[in-house]
Amino acid sequence: FTDDDVPQFAMWLSDLGLQRLVNPGLVAPLNAQDLLDPNGWLAADRTSEENTLLAVRTKTTNSFIGITALVTLDAIARTAEIGINIAAADYRGQGYGTEVMTLALAS
Repeated sequence: FTDDDVPQFAMWLSDLGLQRLVNPGLVAPLNAQDLLDPNGWLAADRTSEENTLLAVRTKTTNSFIGITALVTLDAIARTAEIGINIAAADYRGQGYGTEVMTLALAS
């Protein structure tokens, strides 16, 4: 997940229909500038040892299609919670979420 992904991520976070599915408590809309705030929640998540935010990309075109979040990471117990959001509607139902989960479990 890079700064170049932030504008698309902000659009997805501002999509109320999508957020009802994946983040019902999220306050929207957000914009890219809010997400790039060095004191904001995204900056804190990106440097946290307890949370990891990863971009989901296609293998063939490297298209940014969603986000995977590993939260409450516990390196000692080797546990975490995972959230997978295939936010680009055209890519849902094609096995990307399953592949993300398979890769996460193999790591």
